[in-house]
Amino acid sequence: MVSVGMPVYNGEDHLAEAIESVLHQDFEDFEFIISDNASDDRTPEICRHYAEMDNRIKYYRYSENQGSIRNFRRVLEASSGKYFMWASSDDVREKAMVSACIPVLAGDPSVVICYPLAGSIDEAGNSLGTAMNDFIKADHETPKERFLSVLWNLDICNVLYGLMRGDVLRQVRWPRAKTHGFDHIILSELALLGKFIRIPELLFSRRQGGNRATSTFEEYNNYLIPAVDPGNESQGITLPFCEFALETLNVIKFDSSFNEDDRAELIEQILRCFRTRWGKQVGYDMQRAIHLIHKGEFRRSWGKSPLVKGHKIADQFYASMILTRLEAASFILPGFPGLQDARAICLQQLGRHDEARATASTKQEQNSQSNTKRSVQKSSATYIEISGVCNGKCLYCAQRRLREVEHSRNIMSPELFEQTLMRLLELELIDMDKGRSISLYNFGEPFLNPRINDILRILKKKGLSARISSNFIVSPDIDEECLPVISSLALSLSGFTQESYGKIHGASLSKTLSNFEKLHDEILRYSPKTYVYIAWHRYLFNENEFWDAYRYFDRPGIHFIPSVAHLNDTPVMVDFLKGKLPEDRRKQAEADLFLDHIYQGLEHIKKESKNYRCPQWDQLAIDETGHLLLCCGVTGYDSEHVLGNILEMSAEDMWEAKSTDSLCDECISSGLARWYHDSSFQMMPPPANSELSLTDVRK
Repeated sequence: MVSVGMPVYNGEDHLAEAIESVLHQDFEDFEFIISDNASDDRTPEICRHYAEMDNRIKYYRYSENQGSIRNFRRVLEASSGKYFMWASSDDVREKAMVSACIPVLAGDPSVVICYPLAGSIDEAGNSLGTAMNDFIKADHETPKERFLSVLWNLDICNVLYGLMRGDVLRQVRWPRAKTHGFDHIILSELALLGKFIRIPELLFSRRQGGNRATSTFEEYNNYLIPAVDPGNESQGITLPFCEFALETLNVIKFDSSFNEDDRAELIEQILRCFRTRWGKQVGYDMQRAIHLIHKGEFRRSWGKSPLVKGHKIADQFYASMILTRLEAASFILPGFPGLQDARAICLQQLGRHDEARATASTKQEQNSQSNTKRSVQKSSATYIEISGVCNGKCLYCAQRRLREVEHSRNIMSPELFEQTLMRLLELELIDMDKGRSISLYNFGEPFLNPRINDILRILKKKGLSARISSNFIVSPDIDEECLPVISSLALSLSGFTQESYGKIHGASLSKTLSNFEKLHDEILRYSPKTYVYIAWHRYLFNENEFWDAYRYFDRPGIHFIPSVAHLNDTPVMVDFLKGKLPEDRRKQAEADLFLDHIYQGLEHIKKESKNYRCPQWDQLAIDETGHLLLCCGVTGYDSEHVLGNILEMSAEDMWEAKSTDSLCDECISSGLARWYHDSSFQMMPPPANSELSLTDVRK
């Protein structure tokens, strides 16, 4: 038997159509559970009407709104079928949806979810034309690969409304009721238990138009918070995206099948993913919490329950909870403004006064770092430019300036690389516990260094690994034994037609893809743990190629990470924001870049950026001649930002030189520093579904 569960809240507009699409399934052996979350419209009347007509329907109703997660859970707990399917209260299922999915589950016990192709309909039920790009590739053989695919690629959660194995779904640990993204959390855990399969028939129609965004703090505060925690029955400060991150981490924490190396890698991936995909919303959580903590409100009420003040034990309990979530969020958004103050207040509330004083002292040191000598510390990330040369023709990269002035560029020799590395190790600037991976690039093309294999062997000998970002215009010749030294590998891609790609990179797209495929095949064979991703740069002129590129790279072992293209040259970007860019360059940028999106992000964070602690202060960038740079946003040509020969500087000299450069003040005050490092501001919703077929890039 199949169980169908429909959670509903105030669904009168489309509820009848949704119910009938379930009742009219050509597979008739099912029970139909409807749970009404205290609706105050005609929903109860509609549900009772259909329950009286069809004895397969079991109707339940909460007297008070419990939030969507509890309502989803209730219909599952009331079910008894071998297979289970959630049915949304405003979408429509074709009559063959259940019968088409059952054979897939019955024929392969490794499959836990089968779902059909989905289309879009408007509020009136009219088709919006094309099928939805909701495919999530999670049919890999290993739980780790399936989990990572769901983590990075799940967007439109149509898969949640597919047919599932009831016994497997009932094993899943449910998240707390006050979290965002419970569908992601459930599906992440299911991915550890089995495969997801999509059938090609279009049997499900998703209604568009009723969702609310959380792209601004006002939308987040006024819509999402009450929706996640209606009535705020516990009076705690609700932080739905911090909860989302913690619950996703718990999926890995409570799975005993992973070894420690895999678990550590997955935790790192989760933090990186949240920073990339939901960093802005995690920031909203922190912004809201910090504001309330400063007001002394460790508990909040916007529902029916009045706030009871003056309860010290209760305040301490909630202060402890909020402290845990803030500290988790700090791993996603390190250096968030106001975090240290809020943490100190929470510690004071808990009676941990020594820790509170230490936190305040740390903050004071951080705030004064721009005009005082910095203490010696380890680098949180290290960039060593092994090739000052680049064969790309990118219009918005710092290499453009170097081409225009015919700046002499060099290749770093393995001998200089080893001397540089030994100096950093001698000064204990590389954290061997956390900083084992060295980035072998800044603005140059690392594969143009003819002795890159010797450099990789040096890293291997020192117990270190390499991060490489390449345009793959040349075919890299990496020795088999050197491939495992590469911990991450990126293909920088600016288009998926020759016209778009040639405009930015000035090379052959088909040749670039062939070079990438060759190395990726070798990576899969000799270094399967290497993290491989496509850094897709979004321009106004390549938006209609987004989905073609996504589908092309949608395969095991490759991650697709899009972000808006920008002026990847800090001094030029600062000049641009000050209106000092030459007219022809400005017009070119206006024609190619999402400037409105960039301006909006900068305006949003500019007022909060005065005391921003730029992560570059804790990182080291070294050019191909062995000279320390201010940050990875400048080049060796920018002599005023070249701080000295790394072989001749003490650790104290390095950190002090980095803290006294005027470019930092301009970069931070404009909001640019935080914009660069908070990748959520470089993210945009995916473009509308494309009707283009997959581009034959090999022609």
